Amino acid sequence: MSLLPYKSAILAVKDKIDEMIESSSKGESKTKNKDKSKKQEIIFDQTKNPEKLTDIMDVEFLMHKDAKTVIIMYDKPLPGILDHITYDSKRHDLYFIFDNAQVLVLGEKIEDNLHKCIINVKNAVLVYMYNKEEIYDMSTSKFIVNDVE
Repeated sequence: MSLLPYKSAILAVKDKIDEMIESSSKGESKTKNKDKSKKQEIIFDQTKNPEKLTDIMDVEFLMHKDAKTVIIMYDKPLPGILDHITYDSKRHDLYFIFDNAQVLVLGEKIEDNLHKCIINVKNAVLVYMYNKEEIYDMSTSKFIVNDVE
């Protein structure tokens, strides 16, 4: 995961990301196309090997300065409507759970220095960067941490 292609984009949307984080922490959702009537919890089988998100697209994973939010930037559309993101703290894996029960794993283990911060995260800001230069879409997602040691 290389931060360089996204560095100028992060600076350009810093205020918008901060605004989304603030509204998300107040319980306001900025996600598009999310069907609020679906309240079912999607559970996935961790014994199966899900497809890697990094095999489909370039992904950059960052911690926000508030230490309760992660920023995930990516360069291709997600394959569905994201329900939530789950972090398995024992495996150091990040799972993207979609509303149709499709599961993708980030594809790279979360490093130990980030692991200590991630266990306190509650929200994610997702930024779809068209051609790694132009912001095409931004949304927030619930971030769930499992198996905290």
